[in-house]
Amino acid sequence: MAKILIIRAEEGKIVESRVEEGELYSIVKTILSSAGGEWNPVESDFIALREVRVVEVNSVDPDTIEAIKKYSLVEENRGKFKITIPVYTISFDNRMISEDSYIENKIYIVTLYVNDELKDLFEAEAVEITAPPKG
Repeated sequence: MAKILIIRAEEGKIVESRVEEGELYSIVKTILSSAGGEWNPVESDFIALREVRVVEVNSVDPDTIEAIKKYSLVEENRGKFKITIPVYTISFDNRMISEDSYIENKIYIVTLYVNDELKDLFEAEAVEITAPPKG
């Protein structure tokens, strides 16, 4: 089984970051259901996006590589790994503040756990996505 990274960010802060073992698509559906329970359809859109990302890392545990091969392409070249992974972003508390500006207050990011370096990267992205607008 793969390790799945689940990050929840609210208003520029990580409120939850955990790693679960399981099947990626089942965990994504569980998170979608949970977020749907918190969603206010009168005030917010409910958005689930899947993005395929290519990441490069220096070190990956061999067991992790075997577990994520079901979901991603893994290439090794001179000790570096190039991994193609699905990243799901679920936004369930958001609003338009102008014609071209959108605020994401609460999101989940769900993806494969590869290593702590990528975990930190996805946490930073979640903070940035949900950060209150400046000014």
